Amino acid sequence: MKNGKIAELGIVMIALFGLSFLLNFFWESIQAVSLYLKHDFGADKYVRMTIYVTFIDSLFVEGIYLFTGFCFKDLLWERSPTKGKVILFSLAALGVAAFIEYRAVFRLGRWAYKETMPVIFGIGLSPLVQLWITGLGALWLSHEFLYGGGLLVKE
Repeated sequence: MKNGKIAELGIVMIALFGLSFLLNFFWESIQAVSLYLKHDFGADKYVRMTIYVTFIDSLFVEGIYLFTGFCFKDLLWERSPTKGKVILFSLAALGVAAFIEYRAVFRLGRWAYKETMPVIFGIGLSPLVQLWITGLGALWLSHEFLYGGGLLVKE
């Protein structure tokens, strides 16, 4: 990979992480209070926990982006996203989320859902689709910002 493409990939990853962080923070803030059973800690610990899980979610989105790029041998696939790349990204995001939730809820007992949480095979619907929706949203926003807005030029 040439230096210009490495720099471009760095910019893409920074934009993707930042936008993913914002979208996931919003999602986590809403679902944590409305769909998960209450935890016994104050607002300061709640905010730190939300920032931490949002950071991890954003890293997962970046990892899924890179996984998709490796599979298609195109790490800058955000330049020209195709239907196949978006489908692979979506399936990988759903798979990662299902694994995380299954492990955390059924194996480790880290959290539990309120009765208001819709579930599919016992896995909460909101966390199941979170990485998929926030990931696609971050991809779309960063593509529009970087390539649609002319910050980076498509080859």
